[in-house]
Amino acid sequence: MRLFLSAILTALAPAPSGQEDRVGIEGFQVHVVANPDAQCYANRLMVDPASRRVVTWTSSRDLRDFDSTEPHHFEVTSLPESGAAALSVAIGANARVEPLRWSESGDRLLFRVEARGTGFYLADQQRVEAGPRMDPLWEEVRIEAIANGDLAFHQRPEALELLRRARADGAPRRALLTQGAGSATLLTFQWGNAFRLRAYAGAKRWNTGKNIAFTSAPLLMPGTTRVRQLGEQEAGRPFLPYALPFLDRRLGTIAGRFGISRVEPLRGSAIDLGRHFGQLAAITDVAANGATLFALVDLERERRIVRVRHGEIRSWRLCEKKQLPLPIPLPVENTLPVDMPVVRSEVQFGPGRGRAFATLYRPVHADGGLIVYFHGGPTIPYSLDAVPRDVREAAAKGKSILIVEYSGMQGGGRALSERLPRLGIAAYRQDVDQVMRWVARSPFRRRYLLVDSFGGVPGVLAARYHAALFDHMFFRVPALTLHSAEEMLQNREGFARNKVPPESQREFEASIYGGDAGRARFIADLRAEVGRLQPSSRLSFYFGSMDGASRPDDLPAQFRGHPTVMVVQSTHGMLANITEVERDIAMKMASENQKNKPGMQ
Repeated sequence: MRLFLSAILTALAPAPSGQEDRVGIEGFQVHVVANPDAQCYANRLMVDPASRRVVTWTSSRDLRDFDSTEPHHFEVTSLPESGAAALSVAIGANARVEPLRWSESGDRLLFRVEARGTGFYLADQQRVEAGPRMDPLWEEVRIEAIANGDLAFHQRPEALELLRRARADGAPRRALLTQGAGSATLLTFQWGNAFRLRAYAGAKRWNTGKNIAFTSAPLLMPGTTRVRQLGEQEAGRPFLPYALPFLDRRLGTIAGRFGISRVEPLRGSAIDLGRHFGQLAAITDVAANGATLFALVDLERERRIVRVRHGEIRSWRLCEKKQLPLPIPLPVENTLPVDMPVVRSEVQFGPGRGRAFATLYRPVHADGGLIVYFHGGPTIPYSLDAVPRDVREAAAKGKSILIVEYSGMQGGGRALSERLPRLGIAAYRQDVDQVMRWVARSPFRRRYLLVDSFGGVPGVLAARYHAALFDHMFFRVPALTLHSAEEMLQNREGFARNKVPPESQREFEASIYGGDAGRARFIADLRAEVGRLQPSSRLSFYFGSMDGASRPDDLPAQFRGHPTVMVVQSTHGMLANITEVERDIAMKMASENQKNKPGMQ
């Protein structure tokens, strides 16, 4: 559901008003708007070499999202050294526009329009002008980020040579080019090679030995000959539910990684911004200019630009979170009421690598109830926001929520990611057993199981072997089997147009489940577990009527027509009628509360 929500927010974000400058580029209209009404959904950050201005925009990190038409605008904000309000402008178009890089002086920003058009934003004049046409070779890749170089970077011989080599080795899916003085490095995710990574630097080329999950991020260590995955860490040491790279745009190299509230430079000490901004801080993106780091930090009610220089931390408010009006009754404002503070903590379920782990969000004024949440997957970690929607909903009910990261999640490290194709559904049985041992020993006396989408797989195992632990179990659009790629993707176009072609879905599943044989084994084992479920007054299922991935007829025959199965008019995620589902869940939780004595506070 998180992926659909992101697509909706991008598609429905209102275009800035008050146009001040407009120019035609490659048949599209690009305009500049001063002081835009920011909606606070940006998740990417770029800083000019002089550290005077930052660029923020929204862009998916999903490797399969290469056909996306987003973003349609990005914002440039100046950073005053005083506490005065920063000047902000938005560069928008009736097509995809994407910031690429700043000039050395920091007064010109090069951006692309669709595949081959480019433009310059002249920062000092606050206007745009047409730029040179992109080299056709760049159409083979979607550039994620480019380090500093001259303004004709796309015509530099060393960069073009790397692109020619990459195309000769097989069409890349997506690429990341870092370019320094007289050198360039190209990292490509190969479409025809089951999401493996290739790295090119000069005359050298490296390959990852194993498939990587599509959300993983690679790291090419300066001066080394080995490509390392940023997910290669033991869960919780340090706690990085997701681990993404950031660039040094002066040197043209990857400078480190960041997690939920920590920044880990390759050189120097780790920086914990959670200690500075509070436990619910979530880092959205990081960029470096030499020894100076900049971070886009998501807080409960605002987003801030943070600068770390010589150990000093300064920040400026970028925008205040505002609820975006939607044509469907879905609350999207990820903030907490002032009188509802929540404490976030890490939970590990056992020693050693490859173990499931979790984040516990506990309201200060809790009622003793706990929601154990298996979210969708099987590769995307959940803790990407300061206040995930389910945390806000749980806190509003006075409930604590345990958000579990299980096998397949990149944020837990390679060992956790590789357990799914190696062990199949047995990996989830191990994860579930570990989590439930913790739940049984916890002080919470009223417990609820909540699962979404692929979280239905560990959810089914919890319902099969640990049902006695829960007062009620709620399955929202659960994955009870694996349908064909065409079936899974049907009726999703309205929420995620051009997002995932069936060929990409099949390739992705092959790398996740260990090939066709691994996928078939997983389906057989999952169906066997689902087939042994029995209707219960403490077990509720919710499905979307147009959902190709989760269907009521995936349940055993004894559930057909049973009152514990609800179908709402919607697609996967039930976005259009989620209020109806949430009302039913809240009513059943309240009913269970009345049956039981109050638990520990």
